[in-house]
Amino acid sequence: GDFGTSDNEASPPPFYMPEVLNLDVQAVGAIRMTAKMSVVGSVLALHASTVAGGGAGTKLKENPLDLKIEECRKDLIGAMANRNTMMKGQEKYEEAISDAVIRLARVLKNFNDPGSDFSSNSEEILRSRTVAVMRMEDPVIKLLDNRMRNVFRDMMMFHPSSQMASDAHRQVPTSIRTGRKLFFLGPVSGLTRSEEERKQNGSTGEGTFGAAFKKYAKDEFSKRGFSFYATELADASLTASRIINLSLNVYGSLILEPVFQDICRKDNNSA
Repeated sequence: GDFGTSDNEASPPPFYMPEVLNLDVQAVGAIRMTAKMSVVGSVLALHASTVAGGGAGTKLKENPLDLKIEECRKDLIGAMANRNTMMKGQEKYEEAISDAVIRLARVLKNFNDPGSDFSSNSEEILRSRTVAVMRMEDPVIKLLDNRMRNVFRDMMMFHPSSQMASDAHRQVPTSIRTGRKLFFLGPVSGLTRSEEERKQNGSTGEGTFGAAFKKYAKDEFSKRGFSFYATELADASLTASRIINLSLNVYGSLILEPVFQDICRKDNNSA
């Protein structure tokens, strides 16, 4: 099976993209995978903290994360993205992810009750819940998936405050007839998490649109239950915003606006 599917599950329907995003297929694919893995990973982390008990979930919201929890977070990401394990079959894939979730739960439990045993019953519960999550049978998946879509939708409309905009030294005062103000955001960064945070707080300054966007995005994703992956999601949503703004800049007046105007005229005529 593929990521998030069972062997008996039909292939997911194709994902259709507007032709104006033809050159951004790879980037959009990476954004979708980040969002999908963050939804699944957040549900798994939630189950791990619930089984660990004692308010362990608060440890997942710390910024920065404890080093042991950060290691578990990376292990979980690696397990979900490991194509070699995927090739060995769904059961092996789910087992590897279950192991990573159990390691996280052990670490969380040890914070609340140092030296305590992690029962075999707790392990079985987590393995069962992990299988349900990976096969999209867990009801929390749908809830967080809807939240993820809503946050991304909201972030595409993000604009800094007038004070922040005046301080953004890389702002370009370009606008199109849709009324959306565009900002020069620079090239998509390939920095690691620690490097990105260092750059964001250092040489690039806090006044840039990108820094303001990511700070707000991290807060929004954290508030909606995605604190475990808030940094990656902030980067992904900023990339999405760049793609959308560029599409509006290049194709807005030429293609998109006439299409929208035609739709509005048809709606008015049918009313």
